[in-house]
Amino acid sequence: MDPDLLLYALIGFIAQLVDSSLGMAFGSLSSSLLLSAGFPPHSLSATVHTAEIFGGGAATISHWRIKNIDMDLFKKLAFPAVIGAILGILLVTHFDNETLKPWLGLYFMIIGSLVVIKTLRPSLIRTIKTHRTTLGFIGGFLDAFGGAGWGEFVSSGLLLRGHEVRSAVGSLVAAEFAVSLTVSLVFFSTAGIAHWPAILALSIGAITAAPLGAIICKKVPRIPLMLGVGTVIILVGLKTFSGV
Repeated sequence: MDPDLLLYALIGFIAQLVDSSLGMAFGSLSSSLLLSAGFPPHSLSATVHTAEIFGGGAATISHWRIKNIDMDLFKKLAFPAVIGAILGILLVTHFDNETLKPWLGLYFMIIGSLVVIKTLRPSLIRTIKTHRTTLGFIGGFLDAFGGAGWGEFVSSGLLLRGHEVRSAVGSLVAAEFAVSLTVSLVFFSTAGIAHWPAILALSIGAITAAPLGAIICKKVPRIPLMLGVGTVIILVGLKTFSGV
């Protein structure tokens, strides 16, 4: 087998393990690792989003089987997220999304720090009553327009809103599947999708990791899981802000 395809499968496994257990970072992790491995940048977004359909579908089934998904929360996230994603795709061809990234990175660093503080000292951070439909819409828009931000934005909003970690992660993973499917269908209908061997390798790795990530999400205690979520959000924010 091509050594590059084995590497892509490993990248898919690592990215999906983190995404399925913490509800975020498949796109940012897989994109950065693929670029480091020499993958062509112009094909990156379509490749990652297409692989995310298969990994996200497997993760959704895994979370559903062990009752990590709150269907009411899923519906309030998924439908506005799809609308936001379509809007993001329409605008990305007319605006420079690179100007958004430093501000998005700064936001992630701040909001990730708030999640960590709320976990360690709950009395210092009050519960923030952000509408779940608003979280879904903005998260879907950011994912399509900026190429990242769904999990980081929505998970932090849900946790600061006071949602239980397991149902928050499971529900946003399921809603993310709808966003990835929307974005990939638009890519396929407008520009087409190449690099199918790489997509297949990423997908195999992601599908393998998805059930393990869902179990980690269910079994790991709340405080370590929230600290993990907050830390990953901060690291993604730092990477996005610095443009590395």
